[in-house]
Amino acid sequence: MAGLDELPDAVTIARLVRDVTGHEPSNPRPLGSGVTTIAWRVETDDEPIVVLVERPLDAAVNNVVRPRFGAQLAIYEALEGPPGLVPGAIAWSGDEESQGLARFDLPWAMVTEARGQTGEADDLRAAGVADLGAWLARLHALPCTGLGLLEDRRDRLTAPHTEMAAALLERWSGLWPFDGTSLIAHPIARLAPALVEPASRFREALLRFGQLTKGVVLHSDLNPVHVFLAEGRVTTVIDFSDAFIGPAAADLAVFASHYGWERTEQLLETYAASAVLRETRLAESHLFGVAVGLYRVRKRFLGQQPRERIERDIAFLGTTIEHAAHLLRG
Repeated sequence: MAGLDELPDAVTIARLVRDVTGHEPSNPRPLGSGVTTIAWRVETDDEPIVVLVERPLDAAVNNVVRPRFGAQLAIYEALEGPPGLVPGAIAWSGDEESQGLARFDLPWAMVTEARGQTGEADDLRAAGVADLGAWLARLHALPCTGLGLLEDRRDRLTAPHTEMAAALLERWSGLWPFDGTSLIAHPIARLAPALVEPASRFREALLRFGQLTKGVVLHSDLNPVHVFLAEGRVTTVIDFSDAFIGPAAADLAVFASHYGWERTEQLLETYAASAVLRETRLAESHLFGVAVGLYRVRKRFLGQQPRERIERDIAFLGTTIEHAAHLLRG
């Protein structure tokens, strides 16, 4: 297993770009390092290229989930063409023609540069919300099989599980109520005890998600870091490291946890033409949002995040519980 001292340097990355694309590289520079991936930007005589390299296992960042570049490129190719809103797929270390091209052992992928810039949640304007709704509908309509995190392959979108509960726990470890624990043992009991009883009322309804036998391809981490904008419109969505096959409500609930429920309702206007489907997805996403809110509080608390960030998640959870109770009664 490669260690941090075996990461490729700028010269090695530039050589790989030249060998794969045939274009002359220049000015290779690191873009940043995430939990699973280290990204480089390389200019060429054609267009800028981004090289993604799998981050070596590191206990300090807890990167136990691999980025699965083959699956990411499979999604990019399935969504290519206007308005694709994803990077263009160029090459992957798992491609037969790419074997032996790299001078390092870590998995890698090569894609076109994302257009636009990341911003804050408030930078996403109404037109951008509409863009994302239509794009998310395309993503959720992609042909797929199985449940859980996508297998690392480029020829089709498939996952290994047959049970949705296992798929959800593979993506979100410790996700209540699928982990079988009591909310009394959850950090929410200490941080906001008044929410324990109303949240617990959704246990049986949430468990029905675990009984689903089919799912859709999910991004599962639609936060502002992964959504590139230009003048408030969506230009590119990146980072499908956590893509998995699960309930459509999961993507909507995660979006709501970052952008709010009002914009989630706006997103649904372009997500589905049917008013009945929009109402159904809204109710489902509020319900799943209870699990997402609890997960976020737990993750922040265990990760010793600043109290104000935990308070925002608690506020989201409280609002979601209130909305969910109203929608389910209706």
